[in-house]
Amino acid sequence: MLKKNEKKGLKIYLGTVFGITLLMGFLVRKAFLQNLDVSQYAIVQMLYPAMGVMIAVFFTNKDFFQKAKHLYWTYLIAGTVCILLLIFYTIFGSSMFAELRFYTGLIGSLLMYLWIFFMDNPTRKRSGFSLGNQNLFRFIKYVFLFFAYRLLSLVCSDGYLFLAGERTISDLSRMIETLPSTSVVVLKTLLLFIPRFFENFIFFFGEEYGWRSFLQPLLQKRFGICRGLILVGIIWSVWHLPLTLYYYAPESPLQEMTARIVSGICLSFVMGYFYMKLNSVWLPAAMHFLYNNFILLYLSPKEAAQSITSGIISWPDVAVFSVIMFVLTIPFFVMCHRMKEKCVGTPKLCE
Repeated sequence: MLKKNEKKGLKIYLGTVFGITLLMGFLVRKAFLQNLDVSQYAIVQMLYPAMGVMIAVFFTNKDFFQKAKHLYWTYLIAGTVCILLLIFYTIFGSSMFAELRFYTGLIGSLLMYLWIFFMDNPTRKRSGFSLGNQNLFRFIKYVFLFFAYRLLSLVCSDGYLFLAGERTISDLSRMIETLPSTSVVVLKTLLLFIPRFFENFIFFFGEEYGWRSFLQPLLQKRFGICRGLILVGIIWSVWHLPLTLYYYAPESPLQEMTARIVSGICLSFVMGYFYMKLNSVWLPAAMHFLYNNFILLYLSPKEAAQSITSGIISWPDVAVFSVIMFVLTIPFFVMCHRMKEKCVGTPKLCE
């Protein structure tokens, strides 16, 4: 069972995250109707979960907030500035505010590295930033395993497209012919992933500090390992609702949300399992970055952006996608089911 402060922190966290998301959802709708770049709102929305964690810690554990105050205030200020810039972007429609949002995120990421570096070890470990030399090889191994999981899901999806007639033998021949040049591009893109991750760390940290480092251990402590992961997946998916309605698939929101809940639950088991093995926010943040940017390995940035908002999603596609995700996630379902409760680390941020 959760302690009194943990219950309070959980309520503040969920109220803050969904409250900000709901209010900003009106801006997302307005941007959609004005044909503005809605992807800007999707990026900034990634900041809300970590902001919710920090606000919850402020009201439940001021002693720890004081220890991590430089990091926390830097993040809260950067998040607030990004939100204000989106408001100005919605009102004036100037791309200048989108550019300022990028630089705010970059400066925020750099300052975060500075404060993490100067943290004492107990605070760094308690706040989820500890990695250590002994865990570095495990970190790399888990990232490669997640990469394989993501690649396998792509191969299965393409296999379905061939069976459905949406891809032809000529497409396959073209892929084989261009394989040498494509391999060079993929390798170059993979190498560029490293600096790109670090310059955008503030955003991927934003989601994972909320979902994996804070919410997952609390829900697992209350409901058990597997049920906790299912709840995290559902909450995480529903939180995307404004973007589902006005960005991802405005013409088929029910299908997109169904597919998102399926993927949310499956990814919750995959990323949740790896998080429990390492108990460091760096790992799920890296995996989240890899999952979101994997499409850049085989599509240009412009094509990738178009594929995110590709239009109507059919129910047969949702069904096939769900089967593929569930089958690929079965090993993680089993491994999580076999894990003991002692394997679940608690954030101890609200105690």
